[in-house]
Amino acid sequence: MNRTMERSPSFVVSEFSIAEETKEDLGAEEDDMGLANNKVSRKVCIYKSIFVAVLVAVAVGVIILVNLTTSREEQDRFETEFEDLASKLTDNFLTIFETKVWTGQTIATTYSSDSKYYNLSWPNVLLPNFDLRMLGHRKVAKSDTIMFAPLVTNVTRDSWEAYVVANADQVPLKPDDAPGCENQGDCRTLADGIYSFDGVSRAPDPGPGPYFPYFQVATSNRSVAIHVLSNYYTLPTLKPIYDLLLESKTAVISEPRDGDPLSILFSPVFDTVESLEVVGCVQLDVDWLSFFQKTVTPTEGSVTAVVHSETGGVMSFDISEDEVVYLGDADYHDPRYDGYSECSEVVALEGLGPTYSATTVMMVTLGEGESKTFSYGLCVYPTEFFEDAYLTRLPASYTAVTACVFLFVLIMFFIYEKFVEQRQRRVQGQRDRFGRVVNQLFPPTFRNRILGKEETLTTAERPTVQKRWSSFKRRMSHDGSTARVVEPAKARLRTFLSDNEKRDFAEMEEYKYDEPIADLFPETTIMFADISGFTAWSSEREPSQVFYLLETLYRSFDQLASRLGVFKVETIGDCYVAVTGLPDPNKDHAVVMARFAYECILEMSELVKSLEVSLGPGTSDLAIRVGLHSGPVTAGVLRGEKARFQLFGDTMNTASRMESTGERYRIHVSQDTARKLKKGGKGHWVVERDGIVIVKGKGEMKTWWVQPRRAPEVTEFMNNDHSAIEQIPPPPESKPSRTPPSNRRSSKTTDNWGNLTLDIYEVDADKKARLVNWNVEVLGELLSKVVVWRSIRAQSQPTRRRRSDNNINVDALFLDSLDDSDEDQQKYGVLSEVSEIIHLPSYTENSTLLGALTTDSSVLSSPVKAQLKHFISRIADYYHNVPFHNLEHASHVTLSANKLMKRIISPDSIDTSLNPDKIDQEDLHNSSFGISSDPLTQFTIIFSALIHDVEHTGVPNAVLVAENDDLAMKYDNKSVAENHSVHIALSLLSAPRFQALQAAIHSTITERGLFRQILVNTVLATDIMDESIKSRRQERWSKAFDEEENACSTLATPNTLFGHRRATVVIEHIIQASDVAHTMQHWHVFRRWNEKLFMENYQSFKSNRCKGFTSMDWYMQEITFFDDYIIPLAHKLKESGVFGVSSDEYLNYALANRDEWISKGNDIAQQLVAKAEAKFAADRNKNKTFVSRVGRAA
Repeated sequence: MNRTMERSPSFVVSEFSIAEETKEDLGAEEDDMGLANNKVSRKVCIYKSIFVAVLVAVAVGVIILVNLTTSREEQDRFETEFEDLASKLTDNFLTIFETKVWTGQTIATTYSSDSKYYNLSWPNVLLPNFDLRMLGHRKVAKSDTIMFAPLVTNVTRDSWEAYVVANADQVPLKPDDAPGCENQGDCRTLADGIYSFDGVSRAPDPGPGPYFPYFQVATSNRSVAIHVLSNYYTLPTLKPIYDLLLESKTAVISEPRDGDPLSILFSPVFDTVESLEVVGCVQLDVDWLSFFQKTVTPTEGSVTAVVHSETGGVMSFDISEDEVVYLGDADYHDPRYDGYSECSEVVALEGLGPTYSATTVMMVTLGEGESKTFSYGLCVYPTEFFEDAYLTRLPASYTAVTACVFLFVLIMFFIYEKFVEQRQRRVQGQRDRFGRVVNQLFPPTFRNRILGKEETLTTAERPTVQKRWSSFKRRMSHDGSTARVVEPAKARLRTFLSDNEKRDFAEMEEYKYDEPIADLFPETTIMFADISGFTAWSSEREPSQVFYLLETLYRSFDQLASRLGVFKVETIGDCYVAVTGLPDPNKDHAVVMARFAYECILEMSELVKSLEVSLGPGTSDLAIRVGLHSGPVTAGVLRGEKARFQLFGDTMNTASRMESTGERYRIHVSQDTARKLKKGGKGHWVVERDGIVIVKGKGEMKTWWVQPRRAPEVTEFMNNDHSAIEQIPPPPESKPSRTPPSNRRSSKTTDNWGNLTLDIYEVDADKKARLVNWNVEVLGELLSKVVVWRSIRAQSQPTRRRRSDNNINVDALFLDSLDDSDEDQQKYGVLSEVSEIIHLPSYTENSTLLGALTTDSSVLSSPVKAQLKHFISRIADYYHNVPFHNLEHASHVTLSANKLMKRIISPDSIDTSLNPDKIDQEDLHNSSFGISSDPLTQFTIIFSALIHDVEHTGVPNAVLVAENDDLAMKYDNKSVAENHSVHIALSLLSAPRFQALQAAIHSTITERGLFRQILVNTVLATDIMDESIKSRRQERWSKAFDEEENACSTLATPNTLFGHRRATVVIEHIIQASDVAHTMQHWHVFRRWNEKLFMENYQSFKSNRCKGFTSMDWYMQEITFFDDYIIPLAHKLKESGVFGVSSDEYLNYALANRDEWISKGNDIAQQLVAKAEAKFAADRNKNKTFVSRVGRAA
């Protein structure tokens, strides 16, 4: 009993405790772990040291290798470039010298041949027109002067002097003021005979001969006086050369004078080609600079050329790419580059004449009289500048960069190693703490399986252990004994929401056997905010515009949420979901959410107005509808491949119902949320909604409106219905008259009671300004492509004349076609100009640049931008404020045309599998029949969409014709409104104040003609009611796209007549589809414009301008319009094959809208009639009140 009581404490444990191990066992285990850790640490240090040593050795080797390799490459390039240059210089030097010698010998041979052919006796021989005949020789030999001196003796002197006088017209005479003629008599007359000249004065040569008098001279230096008949044989410096010439009977060259790189080449003239009797000589000047000018030069740096002879004469030249400089009569090369010299030594030039056994160029030193065989050489040396051009600091830079890279790697390694050590210490500390907990809680067997012995388990066993460990943690969490091991649910949820890292499926696998991250939050407020009208709006836009709107709005909402402490849950399409009260509780969650909803409404109202400039008309009509509900919600993380934070519960459903039953720009809340707001001191925000709301799944509910009263104008904005917001009264100032009174109807109409009906469709000034700015943006982008494309083509054709903004003849831009005095123009308009085929520009090599053309309007000049905006503003003023054919509808047509145009130039039918980022422009040109390759065509189509209904009175053409309206008579009852729109637009554009805009659109007659032709065809294509025009249009379609008629033409290219025909038809169908695009878009879009068109027609009916207008008429008329025009048009868009998915989209919407109209159209038509009657009755009462007030005031 006592023994039992003594041992009992060691067995007294709680339900989940384990037996305590002895201190000796624990200490021995800790010692073993310490020894193992020390051993691992020593291995890590050894391996780290080895790695660092290897890295340093590799770095040193790579650095040395990089330096040697780059230096060797530069040195090899330097030597190769110099050797190639020096070789070319020496070869060229020898070639030029040979050319000079051969030129002198050729001229000498000419004298010999002519004397024999004409049987002339020496020295009475000359070459007629010597100056002209020597022109080519001087250019070939690069000599400024060529002279001929015959050998005259005392026997032949008299006859030769007489011969010279007789042929004085062949002797060049110099003016008196030429150098060398001063104080020496008249240089215009020949001397009496051969005279001697010592450089200062001249006197008759007494003899005894022989004589070498200058006779015929050809020179390019006309300022130099040549002393004709002067015997240069008497000059001491030239006599040795003449003697050597007579003795050697070969060409002789003089050495250059001191400080002057000039020599003279003497070539002997023989009596006949077969003999060797010297009868004269030909002299050519040798400018040593010409050997190196305009020949081979270094592209970088300079080289030194040294010309030397056996007599010791030396000349040095510095040769660079820009010039050749004579350095002097000494060797001026840099001795440091002796090892790089390239020399060429020439001893003799043989083969100069067929009769010579050994012909040699001789050389004599002027003034000394000693002569010998001419031997010369050329040596080329590099200079320091040449070396610097090739031996750069690049090797040192490469070496430094390589060293920095290895140093950076080494530093990053040490930083990484430091962080690893820190992480290891933290992990080790956590493991030690966890180990101590496990040591106290588990027996040794289970503890070993948990702490690292899992590797002994099989794959099948491991999940079982994990399940048991998770189950154990859940059981232990009941008594809080392992609070540090098991994280509370709210804390885990908060951790997940604060973690922004991406979790993939593999990472989520670790939660497979963990408890889900979820909890209940009893106090929250949920907001659902939906964009009203978004679905219809998005059907009119490109996908990129839809996402741009959502991203802009949601980004703004996210910023507001971050500032106010609201948690964004998700976005479901165009619905924004947010919550307050989680993950951090907030007792004022309803107040915070109401304020956030109010801020979102304000932000939405401002953003849609500003975005209308970039996203087009109708954007400002978008609104936000908000619903709030407060209550408990279950929040958690749905883990898996796409982990998401989700909310569940009835609170979410009720908040969604509050939004769907709410109104535009209003905050609709449930009774629970209203109570929370009143409890939070915001009861003055809450206004009870009239009546009971039927909520799906809830039945009848009493709901409230929330109106935060922080700004009176906003409160008024939120109280009013959105339809009232759109009917902003016009500004007080009167609008300027757009056309002469005789040519336009008043913007006010008279009803059938004779009362004045105010125009109720006036567009507010702000919205009109936004529409104008948007049209400016769209047309500016297209016009910038036209300007850039024109510049690219002009650069490829530099000789083509281009016109600038400053030299445009505005009066000639449209010739007689815009002259209001033209009788045909006044009577028939432009209908006769409609062409069956428009010839678009063909594809060129430059067309490959079209994909990279900028669409930024910044390329346009300031005058063009200003005039474009002014022009569009004037066009906007010309539009009447009728319900349908107004500026807003024109902008809608422009939007639709631009969407179709972008589908053409960025199709989804072109195969880009080989290069997904690039579209082949030639394939695109072929598939679009050339439309994608001409920015001017694209601009003109969108331009036509904007102006196609300008000055439309809201009255159909048929009514105008039946009434014998002035416009109908003016245009011969054909396409009245369309003709008038073209006339108004072109007349306005031709005004001098739009001169720069005209130049930007069309700078040549060809461009002007193409612009006008596309404009006329496009606008006239919108007349869909004229039967004759309709039949011709169908005939053009059949010729272009009917498979049976064009079976043999399907292989035609866009540049053929067949291709141009298809392009013409496609252009017309773009505007036709855009003009009625509302019928091929979302049902709400169709309903909106259908109502506007109905009101416009009903207005004509109430004004007694048309008859028989009932709801059934309108209902059946729309069905016929769908069957006869809209659906066939949608099919044609698809059959043309150029509009991609847009053709399917238009066709599907057209079929769906037709079915919807058949189902609901009759009721809708009746409602439209009732609404129109009520509106006109109200307007009539307003008019009567207005008239009575005016009468009383009078």
